[in-house]
Amino acid sequence: MVVIIPKSEKEFTDLSYWKKFFKHNSSFEWYGDYSKLGQIFEKYIKSTDFILQIGCGNSSLADDLYDNGYRNILSIDTDQNVIDKQNKKNLENRPTLKFKNCSASNVTLAQEHIIQKLLNYFDKNQFMIRFQKCFQSGKEFVMPVFAVIITKLKIPLPQKRKIEYLNGMDIQPELIETSEKLIERIKAEQQLSWFKHYISRGPIEEASLKIYFSNGKERYELFIIDEYNIKKLTKYGVFIVPLGRENDWIFVTTKGRQNLRMNCQLHRLIMVRLFRDQDYQSLDAIQNELNNIILDFMPKDCINQKINYLSLGSTDVSETIETGNSKINGKWTVEHVIANELTYRRLIFLDSSNLVQSEVEVNKIKNKTKDEEWKINWSNPFSCEHHKNMTLALNFLFDTEGRSILLENVLNEKLRIAVLGVGGGIILKAFHDILINSIFVGVELDEEVVEIASKHFEFPKNSERIKTVICDAINFIKESAEQVDKFDIIFVDLSGQVNPEGLYCPPSQFVTKEALTFMKKMMKNGGVLALNLVTRDEQTSIDVKKTIKSVFSSVYCVRGDEDVNEIVFLFTFT
Repeated sequence: MVVIIPKSEKEFTDLSYWKKFFKHNSSFEWYGDYSKLGQIFEKYIKSTDFILQIGCGNSSLADDLYDNGYRNILSIDTDQNVIDKQNKKNLENRPTLKFKNCSASNVTLAQEHIIQKLLNYFDKNQFMIRFQKCFQSGKEFVMPVFAVIITKLKIPLPQKRKIEYLNGMDIQPELIETSEKLIERIKAEQQLSWFKHYISRGPIEEASLKIYFSNGKERYELFIIDEYNIKKLTKYGVFIVPLGRENDWIFVTTKGRQNLRMNCQLHRLIMVRLFRDQDYQSLDAIQNELNNIILDFMPKDCINQKINYLSLGSTDVSETIETGNSKINGKWTVEHVIANELTYRRLIFLDSSNLVQSEVEVNKIKNKTKDEEWKINWSNPFSCEHHKNMTLALNFLFDTEGRSILLENVLNEKLRIAVLGVGGGIILKAFHDILINSIFVGVELDEEVVEIASKHFEFPKNSERIKTVICDAINFIKESAEQVDKFDIIFVDLSGQVNPEGLYCPPSQFVTKEALTFMKKMMKNGGVLALNLVTRDEQTSIDVKKTIKSVFSSVYCVRGDEDVNEIVFLFTFT
């Protein structure tokens, strides 16, 4: 069949266009035939109902309805030739079908003004209104098809009824209070359909989208990762990131996700990120919940292939130790996570993109009463790669004559060390135990975090060699810059809300020229400052380092292979 496409929207109202269109003898279905829409019709229409089909054209829909038990059908169209053909075709076998030459005044596209017009009339007059998405229509049309079911009640309702929205056949309807929210819901479906069409055409640059519950809570985040150097995508699969592992380098960076795709040996990988405040029963339950949308994202060259769902195992943390809500950092949790057959204790700030603030390996051992309990493995205190890299600061100390101090001598020196950002206290605790003659100052804005560190990470807050200062670290560096006592080493391990430039750590106020100058004044001649820099924006990283170099003449950067953190070492020599 040849389909005559209108050159402009005006041709839709031109009778001559429709006469040309219907010269073709084959039936044409705008929104899908009975095999795709029949389930919805059978759900809402009784066989005894009177049915009006507007703009029937040469469609076979009325024929199919009749053959499935519906007898009272009137179909209208503006083209007399089409009406004559329909009457002639159905006269003998479907005698109760009626076809008339009439004009319809409404176009049934789910455009905003059409929806608003429907609602303004039928909602106002207390009809029951339901919008239902037709799932099986998606392969023929880029945009989704909606069935609008408007039911006139024998007895008007005493109060306004919420609009019902169904996203499938066998689920409870979502109740929508206002036309604005309904339009927003429909637009979201239209945008999703357009996105599915976009990614079906071939390899794309990485894209992501979030799936929300009807209550507005995030349920899933999907990343579409393609091998974009090939023309055909013939290998497709899904990887579900276990809760507790979502902050691993391989899942949070573009490079890491490409490595994940290559390790899975797929041309297109859908990486699924879960959310901690949601309940996920099992991997199978997640698979069943996502199956429809995963099928929609399947490349055209993978049709009829089995989709493999991959993961690292459990979809949940192994144990939640404690949760709370800090006035400064918001919701937090201390939990145990199993990775590479080892168990780690983590402090996570849930309101900061699930930021892992601290992490340390723990082992189960038997206590004096022979009961098992978790103990921190202080023989390997730095499970985070960036913490390991920060320890390099001990190799960068110089004496007053500019000579490098050997590490074996550093361990016995009486150093003065400042840690901006106590967090779980891992850095302070580890160096406190190693540098037995040194004294420490820990600066933390949130007093509750210090208590968490003491309770769950063995932070020795009562040690005579550790002074904990509860204040804004900006105020601390301003005051310390004017003091006589200087520091041999300063660790800056601060996090905060991500700024518009994409800087995660430290907060942007700590990498201004003024703040860096204050920190330089805090340092002894020959001292070192180790700054944890986290950004996923390359230009932001360049700009921050440019500012640093305007204050410190000697700068050295270390980045691991599997970490978004970069440790910047700054030196003072006079």
